[in-house]
Amino acid sequence: MNRVMSGSEGMRAVIYSATNEASLRKDIVRPEYLLMGLVRSAEPIVAEILNEFGITEDRVEDLIRRNLAPFQTASDEFAGSAFEPAAKSVLESCHGEASALGHNDLRAEHILLALTLDSIAPELLDELNVDRAAMRKKIRQRFAAGPGDTPKTKES
Repeated sequence: MNRVMSGSEGMRAVIYSATNEASLRKDIVRPEYLLMGLVRSAEPIVAEILNEFGITEDRVEDLIRRNLAPFQTASDEFAGSAFEPAAKSVLESCHGEASALGHNDLRAEHILLALTLDSIAPELLDELNVDRAAMRKKIRQRFAAGPGDTPKTKES
């Protein structure tokens, strides 16, 4: 986990938001909270992509309410600090996503890419009626490494 925390400020902000959300709900960190962290992040291109696919804070909040029954809570000792295996897999997959894009550091977009994988938490985006393959393609196009390893903006 330490390697993930050495990521960009944007990635750390997403993880902080996810752990804070889980803690407030007395829950462990789940992929749903990582998605909420992405929605709340200040990463403009990630926010633009989420918006394009109709992923809003309200929709993710509804998803959390539907999927996380009240009995699924962690003890106060673990709330917000323990990671569900699927959430760990998302964060561990960020390394491969960064390498595939030619990035040297871990960023928020790598979390979003990991959430699109069939093997981790496919039901999360499927429940939001998101075409994961189309989202994955869009992210990879926007964040493909270029000169100076900077993301492509709409103007590029």
